Amino acid sequence: MRRNCNGCELDIGRALDADVVILCWVQKVSNLILNINIEVKDVASGNTLYTKSVDLRSNSDNSWLRGIRYMVDSIAEKQQYLR
Repeated sequence: MRRNCNGCELDIGRALDADVVILCWVQKVSNLILNINIEVKDVASGNTLYTKSVDLRSNSDNSWLRGIRYMVDSIAEKQQYLR
């Protein structure tokens, strides 16, 4: 279940003088399938700058690392640099 604090992430970002905030949540589809999601938001406007989702086919350290690396590599490959 995704938790929602009605924009409190933006308030926290402003309090920390951040340019962006990153939200991450994991969905458990089954015992062997998980989904990692990220959303990057501009603190000043609240606009979503980037979203990415990746499925994991095993709940192991290796699959988590592979999934996170895929997300990071995808940002670099598409030249979607976040400031």
